Amino acid sequence: VHKRRVPKGYRHERVDAHLRRDRTVLEARLTAAARREGVPTPVVHGVDPVEATLTVEHVGRRELRALLETTSEGDDERAARLRTVGGHLARLHAAGVVHGDPTPRNVRVGPERTYLVDFGLGYHTDDVEDHAMDVHVLEGCLVGTTADADALVEAVESGYREAGGQAATVEQVGAIERRGRYRERDEAGEDQGDDTTV
Repeated sequence: VHKRRVPKGYRHERVDAHLRRDRTVLEARLTAAARREGVPTPVVHGVDPVEATLTVEHVGRRELRALLETTSEGDDERAARLRTVGGHLARLHAAGVVHGDPTPRNVRVGPERTYLVDFGLGYHTDDVEDHAMDVHVLEGCLVGTTADADALVEAVESGYREAGGQAATVEQVGAIERRGRYRERDEAGEDQGDDTTV
C-alpha cells in the first residue's frame, strides 16, 4: 500500500515540503515503534521523504467500521475486537505514543489479528489528557452509531485497563465526556434564550 502526502497549495512551498517530509518520517517511526510494543501494525517497506511517500504492508481483510456496520447488536466479535483495540491503545500510551486518530476506519481486522493503521496524526507524549483524547476519539465514534454503544465503550475501557492502561487516563476520558455534555447543554440554553427586552 502506498500513502503519499500531496502538496498543499495554501502553504509556502518550502514549508510544505518540510512538513510533509517530517510527517512522513514520523509516521514511519511511530508505526514501527507500535510494533515493537506488541501492537499489530503494517510493516513499513519503504520511506521516501522527498516524495513524502510511505510503502506499507496491506493488513487485515476489512476495516473495523465495516464489522460494526454488518454484524448485529450484541455480537461477541464486536466487543472482543474493541477490547483488543483498547489494549493496543494502552500499550501505545505506556510507550509515550498517541495514535491521534484511532477511529474504526483506522483499525483493520483479519481472521486472528486486529491492526492499528495510519499513524499520520500520531506523536510522542506522556500527557494523560492526550492519552485520554485518543480513547475518547474511539469511543465517540461508537456513541450514536451503534445501538449497543455502552457495551462497546465498556469493552474498550476494559481492554485498556487489562493491558495496564493508567486508571488516570480512563478517569480523564470521563472528564472529557462531561465537558462535552456541559458545552452542549450551555449551547442549547443559549439557543433558547430569553426574548424579553427591558
